[in-house]
Amino acid sequence: MMRFQIDKMLEIAQLVSQLPIIEHVKDLFSAVEEVRPIPESIEQRIMQKFRLDWNYNSNAIEGNQLTYGETLSFLMYGLTAKGKPFKDHLDLKGHNEAINYLLELVADGRGLTETDIRQLHRITLVEPYQNTAMSPSGQLTKKTIQIGKYKTSPNHVITQTGEIHYYATPEETPGLMNDLMDWLRRATYQKDIHPVVIAALFHHSFTIIHPFDDGNGRLARILMNLILLNHRFLPVIIPKEERNIYFDTLAKGDSMILNLLSLI
Repeated sequence: MMRFQIDKMLEIAQLVSQLPIIEHVKDLFSAVEEVRPIPESIEQRIMQKFRLDWNYNSNAIEGNQLTYGETLSFLMYGLTAKGKPFKDHLDLKGHNEAINYLLELVADGRGLTETDIRQLHRITLVEPYQNTAMSPSGQLTKKTIQIGKYKTSPNHVITQTGEIHYYATPEETPGLMNDLMDWLRRATYQKDIHPVVIAALFHHSFTIIHPFDDGNGRLARILMNLILLNHRFLPVIIPKEERNIYFDTLAKGDSMILNLLSLI
């Protein structure tokens, strides 16, 4: 059974925290801190723009068909776009409400739990639905996507080249998630591990596990930003135009982590 190697992943986080790019991140963070505190009215306007961009791009990466303007009209004024799938509107609504819940967690100041993650998944996906899936024999089939519950059947995917990308099995998932949360708690209290590194490695590890039937990408980005906001960083928004770069980077991360694990 695959296990999350907590101690080795802590060492990797320490090594990555020493890269030159982290010094650049520290400089950018200091520049933001210098202009704080920001007047509340301005901060609200900035966060509104962040939320709009975040909602639009994170959903668009997953194939949501609503344009930026249609996203704005729906979230700001409740106007639905003619000819666009109802589920696309539902996904936006759920994602926006998940951000509300995320901000409540940040304001609360307590550590993230698996219960929070399952609740965020439940909010993001809104309600169960039917989706295309792959059977154990590799055949495409339909299955009901459960919300707020870890997967009970494999959720491997077929890549553009026809290869199967394997994630953790349903049997491995609870143990791996428990280990990931243990790693998060320990990494958070180590001063030699930078918060941006914690957020990035958590995001990557979460996508490797792919603990839910669906919605893992959106939730990984939500959780990454929760970690960043907890450390006073601004949320990261990945433009939909960089979708292929984003996925390619995650794939390269798979190889990099495996190589580092073998060396430590």
